[in-house]
Amino acid sequence: MTEIIQQKHRIRRSILRNLSLMSVEDRMLESALLCGQFRSILGAPKGRCLFGFSAMPSEPDLTEFYRAWCGQGGVLCLPRRTSCETGYEPAVVHDLDLGVKQGAFGISEPSLEAEKVPWSRLAFTLVPGVAFDNNGCRLGRGKGFYDRMLKLAGGKKLGVAFSFQQVEAVPMEPHDVRLDGVVWANGLTSVTEVDF
Repeated sequence: MTEIIQQKHRIRRSILRNLSLMSVEDRMLESALLCGQFRSILGAPKGRCLFGFSAMPSEPDLTEFYRAWCGQGGVLCLPRRTSCETGYEPAVVHDLDLGVKQGAFGISEPSLEAEKVPWSRLAFTLVPGVAFDNNGCRLGRGKGFYDRMLKLAGGKKLGVAFSFQQVEAVPMEPHDVRLDGVVWANGLTSVTEVDF
């Protein structure tokens, strides 16, 4: 096993342990803080297309931000499982209560009838992960789904993280995709130089 892979395993193990210990109350609080930050950072939707994610129990829940985005005329897409190379595709969700179904890994995803959106149409992609650093480097769960999607996604790619998911440096391999910025729940952000 290479040194980089070993470093990734160590970071992943440490952060996943912290995620497993996070209380429901703290997750709700930090998720609300993140929703507020994204409303401020991304501004008015102006019909732009946002590629979000359906949160796993250990990830930030951005549902309230998604509702606000759609309510102001933005287009919301979520990942839908597919047999294509990336494993997922962006599909439009008009109603977060009725327009999704339980998909792979127990995660909500758009229905089969939902409109597929070309990767090039995306203005923003919000990306969960295990750990992030200030340089836009991201450590995922090790399956590579997001790295494959991010290589195709247009627009800005932004990490979404709880406060303790920030690390000094995430080791990168050639297939890893660097993000345009990261937003942490504690108010820190590395997206100040990104032109929106």
